[in-house]
Order: sequence, then structure tokens, then C-alpha cells
Amino acid sequence: MWTRKFWKAALERMIRAGAAGVLAVWVVGDGFMNAFDVDWQNALGVFLGSAAVSLLLSLAGGTVSGNGPAFNNDEIVKPGP
Repeated sequence: MWTRKFWKAALERMIRAGAAGVLAVWVVGDGFMNAFDVDWQNALGVFLGSAAVSLLLSLAGGTVSGNGPAFNNDEIVKPGP
């Protein structure tokens, strides 16, 4: 779990979860996405909150499976540089 590959996989999951969280707020919030009217401070907060949840899930998955950030062995991170 403490390998570079594990953290790379976990970081990818965090970015995807953060982006999905922000997109969900934009779509569900007002149904209209305008980059000029976005409250970027709140968007960053949603992104970081979603990313933090993803990181916690990756860490929990790594302790359960021992092979990667997934709870099952669907995503196996092989040890190495």
C-alpha cells in the first residue's frame, strides 16, 4: 500500500472523484453551467471534499485487498518503482 504505484492510482481516483463531485453540483444545483458565474471557492471545497473521501476509500481498500486501492482485487498494483 505504501508504494509509488499505489499512490499514483489513488491520486487518479481522487481527481476523478473531485471532478465528478463538482460536475454533480453544477448539473443538479442549477442545471446551467457557466464558468464565469461559478463560485470557485465552493467548487474547490466540493472538489477537495470528494477527493478526500476517495483517498479514504483507497486507503481502506488497500488495507482490505493489500494489492491496490480497490476493495477487491480488480485493480492490482504490482510492487516496483
